[in-house]
Amino acid sequence: PRRPTTAQREPRPAIMKLLNMNYSLRLKLTSAFALFGILVTVLVGYYAYASSRSMLLNIAERDLLTATQVLGRNLQSNLNGAREDLNLLSNLPDTRALIAAQSSNPTADSALAETFTSLLKIHPEYLQARLIGTAAHGLERVRVERNGEQISRIEDAQLQEKAYFPYVYQALTLTPGSVYISPIAINHEFAAQSELRQPSLILSSPIADSRDPAQARAVMVLNIDLNQVFAQLKSDLPARYQVFLSNAAGDILVHPDASQTFGFERG
Repeated sequence: PRRPTTAQREPRPAIMKLLNMNYSLRLKLTSAFALFGILVTVLVGYYAYASSRSMLLNIAERDLLTATQVLGRNLQSNLNGAREDLNLLSNLPDTRALIAAQSSNPTADSALAETFTSLLKIHPEYLQARLIGTAAHGLERVRVERNGEQISRIEDAQLQEKAYFPYVYQALTLTPGSVYISPIAINHEFAAQSELRQPSLILSSPIADSRDPAQARAVMVLNIDLNQVFAQLKSDLPARYQVFLSNAAGDILVHPDASQTFGFERG
């Protein structure tokens, strides 16, 4: 048989090796470019995610800070309103008549009780309004309180001595017109409120006799239901927010789940 021509001969091993090297190089370059493209895509995606996450966190933090500041200002406004109510009640003619008399005055008692009743109707967050004298161990002179939807005046036989409570003896150390603000607590004086676990705040102000402006003769007291206050304040916030309140020691005082509050009272 005739010998094959040069064109018909199989490629030499060196040419095959060169072809294999070229193919391997193209494959490596293609893989490298593909990996580089994936890496760039991942880096760009991560940067976009990190930037979006940071931007969303900043927006959420500003939103939360704004909401907290609004809540704080509204709460301060409520407290200022209670201070003004205390000042108004302390300077009513009926209040002054009771202090000057230093004894029961049925007409002034009834008139002041009606004023207390009207105040509690206007302010659903007020639990009690009281005038407490300094005589007879801090005996309550006039007391009107809320029990659920009912507002009632407490009769003479049920009036109590309160001189040993801080909102009385601490208030008496202040100058007339000043306001004492109690720590937030459950009001154990009023059994119904204890059962409902209503956190309350007590504001009190000493009242002087006009004949002796330097000497306090009585204390005007308002009990405020904080659950009611925060329900009102929360209505001004977006629906997605929940309201919590703790004291300086970290005790939870207001919580969406009432069973999580006032743990220090249960040990």
